[in-house]
Amino acid sequence: MQWLEDLPEALFLGAIVLAVMAGAELWRRFGHPRPEWTRKMIHVGAGAAAITFPFVLSSPFVVFGLTGAFGILMALGKRFGFLTSLHGVKRKTSGTYYYPLSILMLFLMAHDRPWLYLSAVLVLGVSDTLAALVGSQYGVIRYRVDDAEKSLEGSLAFFVAAFLVVHLPMLLMTSLPRATCVLVAVLAAALATAVEAISLRGTDNLFVPLVVYLVLDRMAVRPPADIATLNLGLLVIALAVGIAVWRSRGFNVGGVLALILFSFTAWCFGPLYWAVPFFLGLALYLPLWFTPARTSSIPAAVVLEALVPTACVLVAASAFERPDFFYAPYVASITFLTVLCLIYRLRRLGQANRGKGMAVGAVLVVPAWLVTAVVPWQLQSGESFGPVVGVGLVCAVAAIANALLLLRREPSESAPTWPPLVLLFQFAVIAAVILLQVLGVVPVWGLR
Repeated sequence: MQWLEDLPEALFLGAIVLAVMAGAELWRRFGHPRPEWTRKMIHVGAGAAAITFPFVLSSPFVVFGLTGAFGILMALGKRFGFLTSLHGVKRKTSGTYYYPLSILMLFLMAHDRPWLYLSAVLVLGVSDTLAALVGSQYGVIRYRVDDAEKSLEGSLAFFVAAFLVVHLPMLLMTSLPRATCVLVAVLAAALATAVEAISLRGTDNLFVPLVVYLVLDRMAVRPPADIATLNLGLLVIALAVGIAVWRSRGFNVGGVLALILFSFTAWCFGPLYWAVPFFLGLALYLPLWFTPARTSSIPAAVVLEALVPTACVLVAASAFERPDFFYAPYVASITFLTVLCLIYRLRRLGQANRGKGMAVGAVLVVPAWLVTAVVPWQLQSGESFGPVVGVGLVCAVAAIANALLLLRREPSESAPTWPPLVLLFQFAVIAAVILLQVLGVVPVWGLR
């Protein structure tokens, strides 16, 4: 049986990781280093063992057993306090549990492409560790992402390390053109650095390697000219969105990075019409922040939670390969999100109290719909107006209902989260447009 053949190698690798953990624990108890150092020692040791998986293991069940066993061990260590070298940091983090999960996911997706697996695991083990050590030792320019403090020096160290550990396996283990290796490595490193910066409470151990995997999987097969265009596009979007949003003081650093990442994702998804509604909605919303009223900036967590429904539509359009069918729900999600943001902003400025909620919700649908739905329709097709009307009607009903029921609850300094019921409203808008299309009440948006 395959798993029996892998058992000796698995036991040997498991013993190595246990030895590293024991060494870190002894160092922690007798050497009194910083908790972050022993934690990263275990990360590096576990990563060093994990990079050998595609070369010495062939059974996914064995990898599942290894990662699962260490996940349980780390959970027990936290519960009973015998792994202080790993759980001694003061910040709240679940990265310890995401780490073995990431290794398992990467093995399942990329074990037949060792160069890809190697790059993603090295970013997880090396880049993150180097960023933490450089940031803690030499970080001078500090910035906050919600409740976490980061440093520019640490982020730059992450970028450089990520570029190297992505570029070298591609260069040495594949026949890809050198230009492709460099350009893909720059793109992967830039996106991974941004994702690491906004990933809170250890979620970078899950999302960073996944981003690296997706970039390498999708971009390595494209011509160098296309990859260069994507790199240039990311730079332009980062400058345009970053400067506009930062000047408004409406979002913290994490919120700005989240908007840049989503803008780039929408632009990368295909033709420009996927990015246009989002850019227009943002342009309609930002002027409300150029006011003398002092209100706290929106944190990254709120931005990410608010964009979840729209991101789900993008994923569905890609998975089912039906951009025409999912474009109207995509536009509806952005239109409704724009209305919500306008309502909440006016409420924070004292211009929309609870008693005026229904009227405000109904009125704000009109400019949001004209900007985020009608303008894209005019720019990219000009065919049947039915989908645009359907989007407007669904958003109007949802906005009035939301304003009546939920206007009292909005993201604030005291509760920096996107209200769960508002999130349900967003998904309801998307589902309603999809249902209308399935029933034939609203035609599918005609895309060129």
